[in-house]
Amino acid sequence: MDNRREVVSRRVSNCFTAIPPDLLVEVMKWVLDFDGTRRYISVLARVSRQWYSASQHVALWEHIARRDFVAYPLVQLVRLRLEHEKPLHTKCTKRALEPPSNTSVRQGLRAVERYLDRKAYQDLVRRRRTFVLHAFLSLTLLLLTLSLVAAMCAAEGLQPTSLCSADTSFSFLWLTYVSVLGTVIANIVMQTHFEPKPLLSRVMMHTHLIQASTGALALGLIFVALPTALAQAKIQESLDISWMGCAMPVLTALVFWQLEVLYTTRHDIARFARRVIPRSIEIYHAVAYATPTLFACSLMALCQYVDTKERILLVAGSLPFAICVFTLTIVFLLDFCAYRRRSDCFTLVALLIADTFPLSTALMPWRGYLLLPLVGASFTFFCGHFTLLRQMFDAAMFDPDGDTVLFVHR
Repeated sequence: MDNRREVVSRRVSNCFTAIPPDLLVEVMKWVLDFDGTRRYISVLARVSRQWYSASQHVALWEHIARRDFVAYPLVQLVRLRLEHEKPLHTKCTKRALEPPSNTSVRQGLRAVERYLDRKAYQDLVRRRRTFVLHAFLSLTLLLLTLSLVAAMCAAEGLQPTSLCSADTSFSFLWLTYVSVLGTVIANIVMQTHFEPKPLLSRVMMHTHLIQASTGALALGLIFVALPTALAQAKIQESLDISWMGCAMPVLTALVFWQLEVLYTTRHDIARFARRVIPRSIEIYHAVAYATPTLFACSLMALCQYVDTKERILLVAGSLPFAICVFTLTIVFLLDFCAYRRRSDCFTLVALLIADTFPLSTALMPWRGYLLLPLVGASFTFFCGHFTLLRQMFDAAMFDPDGDTVLFVHR
C-alpha cells in the first residue's frame, strides 16, 4: 500500500513538473483573474521549485500590474527600476524601463493601498461635509416654516399664545438668517479643517472660498437683513418710515442685478434689436432677461397695496411670483417624469401647493389664511429635504459595508 501511494505521488509530481513554464504562467494568470485577488500566489509558489520560479516570472507580475494599476502615476510606481535589474534594451541616449518585478510591484501595491486609504478618508470627509451643510439647510427650512406659521396667525388675528404674533414671526425669521450664516461658516470650516496641512496653508488654499463667502454675507446683510430690520421697526411703530423706504435696499439690489444682466447679455440684446420680426425664443429670452425689473415692479406694487389697499396692486404684485413658480413646476414635472426621483416628487408637490397662493390672492380678499399655501409648500420642502438628509446621515456615518465609522483617525 505504501509503495502504491509513493508511485502515485511521484506520478502526480511528475505531472506538475512536466508542465511547460510558459503554460504554467498562463495557468497562474487564469487563476488570478478568476479569483480577482493575489492571495493564491503564495499558495502556488509552494508547490515546487518550478512553480516558485513561475510565480516570480516577469510576465506574471506584468500581467498583475496591468490589471491592478490604471492611473499613470501608479504605473510609474510599479515600474520602478531596482539597482540589480537590467533593462531589456539600451539606447544611446535613454535607458528603457524594465518590466516590473516582484519587489517593484509590491512597492507599488503598498503605495496604492496608502492612496486608497487616503481617498477613502477624503470621501468620508466629503460625505460628512455634505451632511452638515444639508443639516443646516433643513434647519433653515424648518425655521422659515415656523416664521410663516406665526405670520399667518398674526395676520389672521389668532393669538391663543404669544407664539402667534408678529414679533415671534420676526424672531423665527432672524433665526433663519442665523442658520444661513451657520451654513456658510460650516462650509468654510469643513473645507479647511480636514486638509493635512498647517492652518495658514489651509487658509491660503481656500482664499477664493473665504472671499466669496464674505462677499455673499456682506450682500445678505445689506440687501436682506437691513430690509427685515426696517420692516420690523415699521410694524412695531418704532421707526417712522414708509414701506417703500423699507424695500429700498431690495430695489437697489434688483437694479444692480438688472444692470449686470444687461451687461452680460448685451450681444444677444443687440441681435434682438436688429430683427424686424423677432423669433419666439428671442422673446422668451427677453422676458427672462427682464426678470429683475419684473420683481422690482412687483415689490413696488405690493408696497403701494399695503398703503392703499387697492386689489389690482395685489394681483400685479403676485403675478411675477406666479410666473416663476409655474415655470419651476413644469421643469420639475418633466424631471420627475423622466427620472422618477423622490426629491423631484417632493419639490413638485411643494410647487403645486405654492401655485395656489397667487391664485387665491387674485380671487379672494386678503386674509392671513391666504399664507397657508406658502406654509404648506415650505413644510413639504422641509419634509422632502429631511428624507434626503436621513440618507446622507447613513452615507456619512457608515461605510459601504455597513460598519460604523463615527470616529476615524488619520
